[in-house]
Amino acid sequence: MRIEKNTLINYHDDPDVTKLLIPPEVKKIAPHAFYGAEYLEEVVISDGVTEIGAEAFSGCHELRSVIMPDSVTEMGKKVFADCHKLCDVRLSAGLYKIPDCTFDCCHSLVSIEIPEGVRIIGYDAFNSCIALTSVALPDSVNYIDNGAFMETFSLKDITIPGFVEDIGAYTFFRSGVRHIHYRYMDIFLDRNELNFDSIEFCFERGLHKWLREGCTGTVDFMPREMRYPFISAHFAATRDPRTAEFIKKRFPALFGHMVRAGNIPAVRAVIEYGGFLSSRNINTYITHAAKQENKEIFLMLTAHKKQLGAYKNTNGRFRL
Repeated sequence: MRIEKNTLINYHDDPDVTKLLIPPEVKKIAPHAFYGAEYLEEVVISDGVTEIGAEAFSGCHELRSVIMPDSVTEMGKKVFADCHKLCDVRLSAGLYKIPDCTFDCCHSLVSIEIPEGVRIIGYDAFNSCIALTSVALPDSVNYIDNGAFMETFSLKDITIPGFVEDIGAYTFFRSGVRHIHYRYMDIFLDRNELNFDSIEFCFERGLHKWLREGCTGTVDFMPREMRYPFISAHFAATRDPRTAEFIKKRFPALFGHMVRAGNIPAVRAVIEYGGFLSSRNINTYITHAAKQENKEIFLMLTAHKKQLGAYKNTNGRFRL
């Protein structure tokens, strides 16, 4: 490798070297320094490195593990892009931003913990991380840029930090996200109802204002397919009487959404609040739960049917 004035300029690929410790005299890693290195599998960056240039490790197809010290405060774009086997990353606690396309097309990355102190998740930061199932975002994050989690097909759940008031376009486009925790709410999505930018539009068009007003204002700013998830989440968390009245006026469609989306907290809230379900309508939702193969909701509804004194063995053969 070539080092000049404490900057690692480039690395000469060596088939005999699969594990590498960056020398302690290095303070900066230049852009493209390790670009396309074919044999590296593990890299430990020495404490004292403060900057990693754009695409420094991009295209290192065999790279599996990277340990980054907390001394790193700045990274360029695409530092680990196209590292298809990368699966173990320890990020610096000194970072302010996860830059654009940092982990673009890291197909083997299953989980990632973003350090406290990071405030921005950049454009396409985790785009096409198709194996990603777990992302831990710290409370310090306040902005998620366009396409950050686009095409994360395996990602089902995510917690959006409470200080986030804006999310860029296409953030969850073609992702697998079905459950979002945001502030006090657990939001369950029916993916069959969503347009590509439904979630993002809510943030863009005034979700934080609606929350500040106690969720008492109009929900017309939301795309239609997002109104029921947010209303359901708010009711599950608060049992708010005003929200209960909103639900009663639209009960067949709204409760049907809760069942299809697998929103167990909201279904439980409806049952415990009382006055929604009756012997005339409950069979419909029991059937919905059976079709969705949601055993917990099915059992909750059948138990409530018994309490209503209206039980008939209409679906005794339900199995998962």
